[in-house]
Amino acid sequence: RDRVVVHRVVAAVGREPRGDLVIADHASLRSPGFLRAVALARQGDAKRALGELRPLLDSEAAPPLLWASAFVLAQGEAAAESHGVLRAAPGEWTRHYPAGVWRRIWEIAYPRPYGSIVKRERARSPIPEHLAYAIMREESAFRPAVVSTARAYGLMQLILPTARSVGRKLGIKVNRKALSVPSVNIALGCRFLFSLSKRFSYN
Repeated sequence: RDRVVVHRVVAAVGREPRGDLVIADHASLRSPGFLRAVALARQGDAKRALGELRPLLDSEAAPPLLWASAFVLAQGEAAAESHGVLRAAPGEWTRHYPAGVWRRIWEIAYPRPYGSIVKRERARSPIPEHLAYAIMREESAFRPAVVSTARAYGLMQLILPTARSVGRKLGIKVNRKALSVPSVNIALGCRFLFSLSKRFSYN
């Protein structure tokens, strides 16, 4: 049964059109707000760029505007902002596999920032790489300084008692400010997930 499922998925992936996604022309791509967003993104100001795009990105925004907005923000390496556009307005891309034409859209929707840090820490605390990114995407939307109402901090949303306990084992001094530093938060989060995986056999 599993082989049949795998065969069907492989066949479906193979049917995705090859090449690069071509974004169709649309009037909204020539609007002052979109053009301001492009200029701001080129200057590395993703927050203000997103501010210009928000009024354009309502529930009925055309796919070309959604995709172009996500691409513009992604060019500025703004994972939180770029993936958020597609996350808030899923559309045609979710009906396709991340292959061929659709691969780049999926890569923006499920980005992998802080790659060198994640690789280093998963070597020290062996967990699946996708698990580290999944936690960051769902818990903090890749915002390193975010604090939840439950007082969980940073990319992997650690509470202080847990972070301090893990920090002692890694020789890392932990406080609220340190948990907003990606290298610290990811190191602690990966080690904590590794300890849980051993305890619960990756369940």
